[in-house]
Amino acid sequence: MFNLVCQMKSHFVFSLFLAAGPLLSSCRDDGSAQDPMMMPEPEVTVTTVRGEEIPVTSNLPGRMEAFLQAEVRARVTGIIQERFYQEGQNVKQGDLLFKIEPEPLQAALDECKAALDRAQAVLTDAQDKAKRYSALVSKGAVSGREHTQSVAEEARARAEYAAAKAALERARLDLEYTNVTAPISGRVRRALVTKGALVDQNGFTHLTTVEQIDPIYVRFSSPSSQRSRLRRAILSGLWKEIPLEEIKVRLLLPNGEEYPHKGHFFFSDMAVDPGTDTIEMRAQFPNPDHELLPGSYVRVVFDKAVRNHVFSVPRDSVMRTAQGASVLVVGKDGILESRPVTTETMNEKRWLVTSGLKDGDRVVTSKTMFLRPGMKVSVKEEAAPLENSN
Repeated sequence: MFNLVCQMKSHFVFSLFLAAGPLLSSCRDDGSAQDPMMMPEPEVTVTTVRGEEIPVTSNLPGRMEAFLQAEVRARVTGIIQERFYQEGQNVKQGDLLFKIEPEPLQAALDECKAALDRAQAVLTDAQDKAKRYSALVSKGAVSGREHTQSVAEEARARAEYAAAKAALERARLDLEYTNVTAPISGRVRRALVTKGALVDQNGFTHLTTVEQIDPIYVRFSSPSSQRSRLRRAILSGLWKEIPLEEIKVRLLLPNGEEYPHKGHFFFSDMAVDPGTDTIEMRAQFPNPDHELLPGSYVRVVFDKAVRNHVFSVPRDSVMRTAQGASVLVVGKDGILESRPVTTETMNEKRWLVTSGLKDGDRVVTSKTMFLRPGMKVSVKEEAAPLENSN
């Protein structure tokens, strides 16, 4: 039994020696170990960054508004006799839109003409009487009181004539208002009344609306905090201001496409809306094909300033943790190092890094989730066509 145990121990030691043989044979002459299954160095794509002037882009929601908008309302009371336009058509200023029955107002005009003639006759008689009494009072043929009364009668007759003349002019205007014309040139929206409807001048019945949409406005609001940050950055020299009149505004349509025409700023309010803490702004765009319609939702994109000596890196190259943002940089001998960076805003799909990088740094842009600082990697520079495509 003892001999059997000794033989088993000897066999185990011999087997262990045979298993260790390949490991011992893989040792180098200098005593260092060499792994026969050594993994190749991972290949990573890098971009060599250099400080540059990069525009700071704003992307804000906006609504389209007509360049001119006029509500067509009834200025006299009456029945709509006819509509003279097709809804949605373009009209010129002065084109006839609606006809209100003119007969009652024509009768009122005739009555005012008669009243004016009556007032004219009374005035003529009063003028003649006052003229005669003025000559007779000096001869003592009439009393001073009678002369004074004749002068007063002339003044009253003159006032009544003026009132009758004004009433006639008002009646003439009311008759003209039965022809409802376009106050501006533009596109007429749907009619809010139909033939036979009673319109009321006291309620200023809304008949339709005429809008001019070429050019057209886009109205949007910018947070006041962004404006304050912009002013501080410009005053500190970190950003360079772009004059408002030189800013080219772009529009992104609801389908994601960019509107082919560029716009320009038309208005920027100097007060902050206390309800929304925003500053209202407006830009103007050409709209020759009437592609843009009032009320539609768009995105307003424009460069509001230029950053000085900023590094632009792809979005996926920046890693964020509880400690902050960082990137992997390929250092000397291909060793990776983690570099803390400051990223404030994004310009499309690239982060704008304001600190933490220097000219010539090689920032890793691929496989960042599988890499760790201290690893040795092989480097593949981003192809030039990829950079130019941006």
